Amino acid sequence: MHSNPHNWEFTKIYTTMKYIRSHTSHIRRTAAAILAVAMIGAGLFAWRTASAAQPGIFGKIASTLTATMVYTEPIVGPGMPIVGSNGPKSAASSNKAGSLLLFPKYTSSSTNPSGVNTLISLTNANPSDGASVRIFFIHDCQVESIFLNLAGNQTRTLLASDVNPGNTGYVIVTAVNANGWPTQFNWLIGSASIKDANGHESSYNAVSVSKRTGGPVPVLEGETAAQIRFNDTDYDRLPQLIALDNIQSQDPSIGAGAERTDVAVISPQASLASTASQNLQFTAIAFDNTGRPYPKVVNGACGLSDSVGQIWSDPALDTFVAPGSPAWGRFSASIDSAPVPVLGISLTDGTGSPLNNVRQMQVLSRLDSFTMSMPIVAPDSAANEVITTNLPDADGGALGASEMKSGSVLIYPRFTSGVYGSSRINITNTHPTQKARVRVFYTGLVDSPGAVESVISVLPNQSLSLDPNDVSPNQKGWVIATAIDNTAKPLNFNFLIGSAQVQDQNGQPAGYNAIAIAKNSAGSVPNNPENQTADLIFNDVEYDRLPSTLAINGLASQVDNTTLLGYFRPPASLLEAPNTRGSVQVTAYDELLGQASATIGGIEVRVGQIRTSILSPPITSSILKGSRGWLKMTPGSPIFPWVNNKAEAAFSAQIGSGIWMGGINGGQSFHVLAVTDSFQLSTTANNPNNNAPVANFESIPVYNEARGVNGTIVRLDGRISTDPDSEDVLTYKWYDGETLISTAPVSDYRLGIGLHYITLLVTDTSGQVSEPKTAIVEVIDTTPPQLSGIPSNITKTTGSFAGVALNFPLPFAYDMVDGFVSVTASKLPGSVFPIGKTTVTFTARDTTGNESKASMTVTIIKGIATLPTIGGVAGNKAPYLNNLNDQYVVIGKPRQIILQASDPENDSVILTLVNAPSYAQIVSIDPVARKATLNINPQEGDQVVASNVRIIAKDTKGGVFSTLPFRIQISDVENDENGTGNGPGGGGGDPGGGGGGGDPGGGGGGDPNNKPPVAKAAALPATVQATSKFGATIQLDASMSSDPDGDPLTYVWKDGDQIIAEGALASAIIPVGQHSITLTVSDGKGGVNTSEPQIVEVLPRPLTITSVTPAKIPRFNIVTMTITGTGFTQGTQIRFDCTSFCSGGSQITVTINQIEEDRIVLSAKTTQNTPLGNRDAVATHPNGTSFKLLRSNYVAQ
Repeated sequence: MHSNPHNWEFTKIYTTMKYIRSHTSHIRRTAAAILAVAMIGAGLFAWRTASAAQPGIFGKIASTLTATMVYTEPIVGPGMPIVGSNGPKSAASSNKAGSLLLFPKYTSSSTNPSGVNTLISLTNANPSDGASVRIFFIHDCQVESIFLNLAGNQTRTLLASDVNPGNTGYVIVTAVNANGWPTQFNWLIGSASIKDANGHESSYNAVSVSKRTGGPVPVLEGETAAQIRFNDTDYDRLPQLIALDNIQSQDPSIGAGAERTDVAVISPQASLASTASQNLQFTAIAFDNTGRPYPKVVNGACGLSDSVGQIWSDPALDTFVAPGSPAWGRFSASIDSAPVPVLGISLTDGTGSPLNNVRQMQVLSRLDSFTMSMPIVAPDSAANEVITTNLPDADGGALGASEMKSGSVLIYPRFTSGVYGSSRINITNTHPTQKARVRVFYTGLVDSPGAVESVISVLPNQSLSLDPNDVSPNQKGWVIATAIDNTAKPLNFNFLIGSAQVQDQNGQPAGYNAIAIAKNSAGSVPNNPENQTADLIFNDVEYDRLPSTLAINGLASQVDNTTLLGYFRPPASLLEAPNTRGSVQVTAYDELLGQASATIGGIEVRVGQIRTSILSPPITSSILKGSRGWLKMTPGSPIFPWVNNKAEAAFSAQIGSGIWMGGINGGQSFHVLAVTDSFQLSTTANNPNNNAPVANFESIPVYNEARGVNGTIVRLDGRISTDPDSEDVLTYKWYDGETLISTAPVSDYRLGIGLHYITLLVTDTSGQVSEPKTAIVEVIDTTPPQLSGIPSNITKTTGSFAGVALNFPLPFAYDMVDGFVSVTASKLPGSVFPIGKTTVTFTARDTTGNESKASMTVTIIKGIATLPTIGGVAGNKAPYLNNLNDQYVVIGKPRQIILQASDPENDSVILTLVNAPSYAQIVSIDPVARKATLNINPQEGDQVVASNVRIIAKDTKGGVFSTLPFRIQISDVENDENGTGNGPGGGGGDPGGGGGGGDPGGGGGGDPNNKPPVAKAAALPATVQATSKFGATIQLDASMSSDPDGDPLTYVWKDGDQIIAEGALASAIIPVGQHSITLTVSDGKGGVNTSEPQIVEVLPRPLTITSVTPAKIPRFNIVTMTITGTGFTQGTQIRFDCTSFCSGGSQITVTINQIEEDRIVLSAKTTQNTPLGNRDAVATHPNGTSFKLLRSNYVAQ
């Protein structure tokens, strides 16, 4: 009904080169070009309908019918196009072209148009196709509209006092077709130059919104309104949360440093036909320099237009914003508690001097969906309809570099300092909880070009203002700020926004937003092999691509204006001299379609002096007074330009005539028409001005008594090592001689008997290693064996003058290191003792040479006859048990150590504790079994250390044995009984048992008739359930082992070849999996026996999820998450299912970074299409079992 459905036409072929994706090589591009030429030669043109309405086929929807074989669009310049239908999907932005433009503020005065007015410049960047646009002026909730046609490459400028006099509001511009339906024409760019009633004066770019689907918005037959859906399917989504990135002191009493910042915050009406009040409510939150929030709710029927001092008035803004301590703010809007889109600009000037600072607010999140109803009115005359297609997806889910978003890299195209002017660089961290480390490069381009860097920290929700003159004095150039991690590697931290206030050496000011570049891949950039640099790759997969064809809109006539144009070209490496050479092709277009091109070679030039040749007129000569044009820059490689306009004649406009002259001061940002396929920029990846760390550790005694055959365990505590750079994180390497023994800050390590050179090296986050810290530690054995069972003195009467042969038992000797040692006698049993007294000396000597001696007196009396021997009865043999290691215990974490004594005569033994703190006690005493438990349970306020604690074993006959002294000390790191050097939690935990959980006896002896012992272990369960991430605790019982000679035994338990415990009764922690457990017993005389292996399988804990943090999964972001639970193994998969139905699925991509049995660390990536709402975390084991935690998370903006 609107047009002939059979009006077919051939698509115009503007080029033979179709848009090739970024990964296509030059060879493939050449092949594609040849193929395209061949297809054209064969007559294979694309064809489509301009429009169609065929109810029989399409129902009642009038839409575009596509029958395309090859479709290409005009080439706009070098690089990958991001205009038209070729441009990949990206976020709404003031740095791109679109089909719909939003101007948050225009103003005009019907009585003083020279003092209060707005120039609205609209440009069609398509070099050949025309466009029709409908322009809506919304003020006081009233809507008025006009139509305008734009030829290819044409700029048309509207004077607000002429087209909508006496009003202040916002503007919406949309491309339409001949029916008046909104249509795809992603070639429109716009800017506004404003002078308002508060004295603000500058220019800003319109927000461009792409139509992502080809053709017009579908309209049902008979409907009078078109539904424009901002949902990332039809059109780009609109902002939901925006930021005013920097607020300086507004207090005029401070003098020249005071500023006035006004804001214009709007929410586009849901109906462009309605004139009703929207009942808007704005939530405004300011954050002071410490990140403290100051929320405010403001009611605004049709928008919010006020000074920041009036918005945050209770408490007064100046009570929490002071000179040198800026704030920042953010805005959202709602109607009846339902979120609605919000956009805004800030307008800032000094109280005594202009700053020409009008900037778009940055977008922190986007609204899931918003629909705007536009009444349909057909234009009187319309441009020919252009065939369009759906936009392709962006590589890496990129949204495009923009001044209106947050990112991990901020680029400031211009700064000046010292003799060249002054600047303020603002950096804001919008993350609510995470501190940001940022490396800032100031690259100067004049005098002695070079880059100077510094690293700063920005607290959560903090805004900082930096003075380049403090770092790079007397320079002008550009700044790049990159988020880095603690090791100084570039990091994914897409929460940085920024801006700059610049004044050049001639006093001309301008304000700009920083260009934010997102890191689209997770984590940090890896270091290059030399470990000093890292490469930023701008290819949309790693970081957003960089511009290669750009536009400056609203170019003023150079007859009564002087526009300064500058740019910088990023170098291949920030470590090399900056790039100050090269040339850029520029083309100026006037509003009557005239154009002229030239090449600029300098990095800063007056636009009015750019000429094709020295004899040619300036390329802007056809842009006359009272008109504007635009400028295209085609460098072919990435550049970042800036412009600043100076009005040489005051702006003037005649009431009701539409005629204006002069100019409006200030700078503005650029539009990107094409981007570079891939660009690599090398940057430093270590901390600047780094200081070497200093290794140090807690004192280790030079001499340490051996506690068993394997030496002793010492504590290695290097936590007192320091680094002058307070944010550096240290790593540790401990050496015994040249052998690496530990990499933990604090650990326990077993040293064998002998001399040791303990060395600690610490390394900081930049890879700088400390000087070694070395201590000499010797483990010595100075404790002699203990003799007991010494026979009583002997008296013997004999009738022989030659004496008599006597037998007597040898004493019993036990050594803490060697175990049972042989005893020698100065006169052996069976020897003939002469008449009189003889002293028999017994000696026990260990392998180190320590001796213990005892004696027995033998008295031989000459009598008439030989009488029975009196004495020579063996004395009581004392009990024994193994030494304990020093015990480091944690408050509130009880420890139980099974103590097992032995007695050569199987006497009952009582174990007692001496010199112990009150929280250490002997419990569960079983004298018959010669067993007890040492219970240590420290609490807050208890004695910190007791250093001379001993275990005393006493049998019923008075035999006494004392362990070596050990310490019990409260610590934040418990000790590792196995002395592995693994640090907290390493080494298999606390085995206990075995005479105190430490060092076995063994060795010694020498009886040739010795019979080997018999190892017999109590049966172990075939399967056992893990009870912790470390596995299961099994109880080991060797009490049924025996020795035919009655020799005391030592016990060693192994899992395969690894020792897991020692002692007759012990416990051990074994991990999930299958284990082969054996018991080896030794009688100390060379007799050894090993039991048959017992197979024990530790079953994993069941798969569960207990928590997922954080709960919020931000949309279109990458968030690091931690899942806690049980039963996780390598290969466990995690997904997030929608709690209720999601159209298109959950759309959360999970990358698992680390898996432990009870913890998974992952990265969850969302896109702009990820549905909002609750999610269930689901873990799936490789064996197919799964576990779901309902409503564990939610996706939100």
